[in-house]
Amino acid sequence: MIVDTQDIIEKAHLGDLDYVKHALTLFTDFVAVFVRILIIMVSQAGIPDKAIFNG
Repeated sequence: MIVDTQDIIEKAHLGDLDYVKHALTLFTDFVAVFVRILIIMVSQAGIPDKAIFNG
């Protein structure tokens, strides 16, 4: 996430002002972090992965 943020800042300084692309990049980073935190929490709760993904 930090690398993408720095990349966006550098691109903006160079004139790339595609706000939608930059926002989507950060959004996907936040989603990835959320999913990783969720996986950690589920694994610590002792719930089998199959129970979560199969409903």
